[in-house]
Amino acid sequence: DGYQEITPIDVTVTITGHFHSDVYDGQPHTVTGYDAEADNALYDVTKDFTFTGEATATRTNVIEGTDTDGKTDMGLSQDQFTNTNPNFRTVTFVITDGYQEITPATMTIGAVDYEDIYDGQSHEGGVTGDVPEGSVIVYSTDGGQTWSTEVPSITDVGTEDYIVMVTNSNYFDATAEGTLTVLLRPATVIADNKAKVYAEQDPELTATEEGLVEGESLDYTIYRERGENVGSYNITFTHPTPDSSVGGFFKVIMKVFQPHSETVVMGNYEVQFVDGEFDITPRPLTITAASDEKVYDGTPLTNSNYTYTELAEGDTLVSVTVTGSQTEVGSSPNIPSDAKITNAAGEDMTGNYDITYVKGALVVTPAPVDPPKPPKTGDDNHPWGWAGLAGLAMAGLAVLFATRKREEESR
Repeated sequence: DGYQEITPIDVTVTITGHFHSDVYDGQPHTVTGYDAEADNALYDVTKDFTFTGEATATRTNVIEGTDTDGKTDMGLSQDQFTNTNPNFRTVTFVITDGYQEITPATMTIGAVDYEDIYDGQSHEGGVTGDVPEGSVIVYSTDGGQTWSTEVPSITDVGTEDYIVMVTNSNYFDATAEGTLTVLLRPATVIADNKAKVYAEQDPELTATEEGLVEGESLDYTIYRERGENVGSYNITFTHPTPDSSVGGFFKVIMKVFQPHSETVVMGNYEVQFVDGEFDITPRPLTITAASDEKVYDGTPLTNSNYTYTELAEGDTLVSVTVTGSQTEVGSSPNIPSDAKITNAAGEDMTGNYDITYVKGALVVTPAPVDPPKPPKTGDDNHPWGWAGLAGLAMAGLAVLFATRKREEESR
């Protein structure tokens, strides 16, 4: 008998899973399905095979577990596909797996900058912007050669440049550059004006400090210009001054200034030193001329003696001119002047004293008057007569006048 034979043929079916790539946003993303294509048009890929399984892939993060390529595969395999058309003897399924990919997102960050005058406090750098949770933040202060989680900080005057880097598996690494700057703090040291009386001990020299951070001090010495005579002297300072010859260390350089102000950098401070004035004022001294008195005898009354208050140790009052003379009944001043004071070396110290001269008084009183003899022819009413009484009265008035004049001149 005759027949018509149809023999099965071979076919290759290519299965290509769908794939999708999304930028990380914290949400799960899913891809599903696959495409099928046969190398023989007679093979209907829509009904000639069956598929068992799930053509799906879901992913949220760039790195999940040990999977670091950012992809989650569907897991398609040949054994999930079965030919159902008997007209095809051998059906070969060639699988290209599908996947869901999550790629890193971009984050925007910044670095903390700081610039202000020194205040004794530590000021930190840091990162600004929305740093994702779980990120690692590291810093470099050597241009990126080494990294540390320690946040850069600055306290003393200077500049600290740094780089901050934020890493997160779901983001591209982000970096930013920051600068921390502490500027010199202005401060002022003003020498307090002082004074003393000639030959007294110097008072303690002090200064008023302004602008320093609480609890901090500056290294300086205050002193005054040499001299012990009456006058004005400069109060100034010595302080550590940087010297390049000693490798940047500090050494004390003694400096004597005329009255002025000077600005010096000292550590974290830009210090203005303002000189002061030291005044030596004259020492009070009172010189009193002697007073004297005698009864009128026709010769001048003089007295060159004097007394004086305390001199400075080592000084000597070598001479005083006392001028005064009284001959007639009455009184006149005894005037001291032109004192001269020297020290142990013979130097004139008179200008160091504020001398008050006090006058004395020279008084000449009337000589006694002999009582008149009784008249030979007496008055019936008085044994001396009226002429004798008149003489006694005139002598008494002269004594009274001289006494009052002396009192007035001594006032």
